[in-house]
Amino acid sequence: MDVLQLTNNKTIMKENLIKPYCCCGESENSLVDNAIFVYFSEEYRRVLLDEILWVEASGSYCVIYMEDGAEITVSYPLDRVFNNDLPFTKFKRIHRSYAINLFKVTGFAGNYVHIGKKMLPVSESHKKDFQACFHKIYSKRALGK
Repeated sequence: MDVLQLTNNKTIMKENLIKPYCCCGESENSLVDNAIFVYFSEEYRRVLLDEILWVEASGSYCVIYMEDGAEITVSYPLDRVFNNDLPFTKFKRIHRSYAINLFKVTGFAGNYVHIGKKMLPVSESHKKDFQACFHKIYSKRALGK
């Protein structure tokens, strides 16, 4: 049985984790790119993608770290979350165990990315691709080199 377990000990069935969609004439992509919904306590709760800091693999589970300090544990691997639920325009794989929100990066040097006070490793196999994305986003706003 696949479940989503929140840090407040609530458990959610995996099939109740869904992306939003619209049938009212608005752009479906604008809604899908901004949030996912989780169903628990007999209601749907919206999780804004902009509030996700990073996602970390933990065996066959992964943990989603949020801006407000919440940690959401889902019962499927990072590959599935990263490839199916997170838009590539906002999130980047930096390691076999980590995917980050590119717009939450506060710095990087060598083989580490900083998101707030947290240092996350960047593997050699993902380093070049991450740096290219970082420079594409921030090149007009960066001073120095």
